Amino acid sequence: MSNLVTVISKIYDASGKYVINLNVKSRYKGSSRENSKKTDKEGLFIFQGSPNRTVEILAKPPNAKDYIVIKTLNSSLVSSRNNPLKVFLPKSIEEYRKEKITPSSKGIVTTLFKVIDCNEKVLINFPVKSRPKGRQSSFERTTDEQGIVEVLSSPNRDIEILVLNLEDKFVLKSTINSENGSQTPIIIKLDEPYENFISKTFISLLDRNHQDYVVENTKVEIVALGTQTKKILSISNGKIPVQSRVGEKIQITVFKPDGSPLSPETYLVKSLKQNNVKLVLDVDVVKGNTNQDKPTINKRIDNAECACNRDITVEEFKKITNTSTALSFLNDLNQQFKKLSMNRCLEKAHFIAHTLHETAGYRLMEEGLGGKSESEVYDGYKGRGLMQITYKSNYEGYGKAINENFLGANKVRIATEKKHAVGSAVWYWLHSKSGGLTPYALNNDLIATCSLINGGYNGFDDRENYLKRAISAFNIKECGYLNKKIIATLDSYLSFEESSIAQNKSGESFGWGLWNDPLGKKKGKIKNLNEAKKGYMRFLEMTKTTTFPFGTKKEGGQIVSRKRYGYTANAAKLFAEKRLKEL
Repeated sequence: MSNLVTVISKIYDASGKYVINLNVKSRYKGSSRENSKKTDKEGLFIFQGSPNRTVEILAKPPNAKDYIVIKTLNSSLVSSRNNPLKVFLPKSIEEYRKEKITPSSKGIVTTLFKVIDCNEKVLINFPVKSRPKGRQSSFERTTDEQGIVEVLSSPNRDIEILVLNLEDKFVLKSTINSENGSQTPIIIKLDEPYENFISKTFISLLDRNHQDYVVENTKVEIVALGTQTKKILSISNGKIPVQSRVGEKIQITVFKPDGSPLSPETYLVKSLKQNNVKLVLDVDVVKGNTNQDKPTINKRIDNAECACNRDITVEEFKKITNTSTALSFLNDLNQQFKKLSMNRCLEKAHFIAHTLHETAGYRLMEEGLGGKSESEVYDGYKGRGLMQITYKSNYEGYGKAINENFLGANKVRIATEKKHAVGSAVWYWLHSKSGGLTPYALNNDLIATCSLINGGYNGFDDRENYLKRAISAFNIKECGYLNKKIIATLDSYLSFEESSIAQNKSGESFGWGLWNDPLGKKKGKIKNLNEAKKGYMRFLEMTKTTTFPFGTKKEGGQIVSRKRYGYTANAAKLFAEKRLKEL
């Protein structure tokens, strides 16, 4: 097989200006397989292909309905960042933006907004909120490299744009009717100069179990990524003082006492007073080690007010569920929480809520297969334990974690031995393919923990009911580890707008629409028209320039979309657009 070659092209409009953030594609001539991207901040479009192949470059200029071929070239042409292949659009960007937009027949239009300060400085990565007029809930997003945000809405819908002010509040700045959409950015001008948006905050260091990391003379390196200015600090209270402007990205590297650095973390400043910002490090305070078993740190945090760092009592557990079957698991729950370092009260509450639902109150330790034999499903390893773990890889992974064997005939132990029914579930919770559920639980993000466990939102209301009981039983509102923002969500759960699902998961956002849709057939979630709209809208926003958001598979020799909840990507988009128009 030939080695791939890298093609570096730079896209210009007809006026000779290079174009950033432009939707572009590449494909072999005659092929339907495409590589979709956006041009970067230098107008570059970089892709790979086989040598000596005829390649088409396509672009979708502003206001264009479809992609157009703007260049056909041979993939073996020599190119580099300093000498890219020049590709030109037929018209200037301004000409495209002035073209009349064809009214949308699908019920969704795009309106662009550009944010500048009082001195007309373009604001990059600046926080903006948008919402339909009259609504309280809103989506927060940040401007791109051109200071632009895209807002999707129904045609002829009044849109409110809110921007951050110097009092660190989002204030209504403009109300615009979307009409049939606009690719000519509508200017949103702040009353203040950007230089005044200086954020001062302290970032608290936490270990991997979210306990305070307080070590004498901790070295910290802070780099402003925009200017590459560097600052070295030494702290002893576990808090990093940070001063920067809103919209700036900084990279923080914390050094261990032996002088070796932990993985750098990037932090985007989104407000003037970002309280309770936390940076989680790959170090274990309680056990006193990092992944490399050094350095030793003699530090442990205790909190007697909530259920952090202690056993759950019988009286507390009875407030969640009072069945004798469930109560018989309490001792093993406490032991496994300690053994596998699940110490925080809110995480325990989420874990117990989900596992009680998954097992019908800890009564069902094995998955029913509806007449099939176990050898026919999940590589011969069906669901067992409190989290109903499946597949040989998970049985093997849990076994390696505790140095025991759960393969072959031993697999039934995960269902028959309580300590392993619990232990396998805690292990899966901490090591699932989603990267572990801890950060979502500690953010009270029930939408995320549910969808990452279930794949959708089956039994969501039952899980929420158990969670509310656990929050009350464990006195979580008094937890000293939680910030005010999280505590404010404890009567319910983190809203969809703030959920990690709305930030990163297009498929699960579509699912949120389906489970909340008043005409939908999905069960386990009370129908909510407004939440359905939010899910569908966010799904369309995230997949606007993505052909296969659900992934691909081969079918009949063709690359086709995988399905989520019974829908291909294209069918999901059409359905979401249709329902938004109807709701």
